[in-house]
Amino acid sequence: MDHPNPLLTHIARAVLETAPDEIVAGSVLERLPEAARQILDQWQPGRSADQQRTEVQTLGQTTTADVQPLACALADQLTSGRPAELATALASYLRQVPGAIRSRTTLPG
Repeated sequence: MDHPNPLLTHIARAVLETAPDEIVAGSVLERLPEAARQILDQWQPGRSADQQRTEVQTLGQTTTADVQPLACALADQLTSGRPAELATALASYLRQVPGAIRSRTTLPG
């Protein structure tokens, strides 16, 4: 995976837009319902259930080593001109997404 998964990109944007202060503070949990609604509203349209499933599975199968540079690049891109601590915190959050998917789903293979 040499470019961000579209779902990871939508997650990054939604969390950044709905909870930038909470990302830095490490307390995103309270804002997750709002971020989740935004993710679904922006990510689902135009994608079939099979396409959605494939993106979730692909992201869930991404290794920690593979997601690290993607998370950092995506965070740097989306937080350009903002404090470095925000980029660092967002990248840290994004690195956890594949593991969270794996822990909550049964992936093929």
